[in-house]
Amino acid sequence: MTCAVMYGLVIPGLLLYLILKQHRALELSRRFAGLAEREGDLVKVRVEPLWREVPESAEDQESSKHLMAAAAAHCVLFSGPVRLQLQKSHVILQSVESKREQDNAVLDVTSATLAVAFGSTRDADMRRCQSMTRMLTERCVLEEVAHSDRVLAGAKELLFKYAMIRDVWFEVAMKLVAVILVAVASTESGLKLTLCFTLVTAIAVGTLQPYRQRQVNDLQCFCFICSLACPRADCRAMF
Repeated sequence: MTCAVMYGLVIPGLLLYLILKQHRALELSRRFAGLAEREGDLVKVRVEPLWREVPESAEDQESSKHLMAAAAAHCVLFSGPVRLQLQKSHVILQSVESKREQDNAVLDVTSATLAVAFGSTRDADMRRCQSMTRMLTERCVLEEVAHSDRVLAGAKELLFKYAMIRDVWFEVAMKLVAVILVAVASTESGLKLTLCFTLVTAIAVGTLQPYRQRQVNDLQCFCFICSLACPRADCRAMF
């Protein structure tokens, strides 16, 4: 009973409080969007505010963080070392490889099917750059806020475990899943319910990929799938 109260009420309540604190700390940094434009061999990255209602000094400080994060994230578009040139309102990215080396890496796409495939790859690169920009910006802001906030300072390891800090809600969900599995294991339909909750959790982890490290996502999903392969095991023994 004590474990159920801790996992079902106390720990989720504390995690919800942490979610609110990190949301307030990152609220200002989420008001900017990184934009990239390719001009020949160069990529220009700039940052635009989504809404202007804060003092210019605070806005400039936050935009500079977002700009550097966006520049670092867009470096994944290049296959080798990249040179960064910081301008007044944007950053210019340029590959340091020679023109000949770049030409050798270019593929002659003549098939329409391949063209579509490469187009989807560009879309995936764009989404990856956006995700990396958000992740780097959030980490930069939290590192600064942690010096004056003990709660966020102590929760950095937990928050940085996720690809996006907003995904820390998954920690609450996992605690509730643990309570549910223990509760349904002793019922008449305990086996069926346990298998259902385990399968749903494995699918959720495999689909959402909430953790920063891919190995952690695969390990979590693999563990739940392994528990499906042992239906006769006592589910309460896992907890």
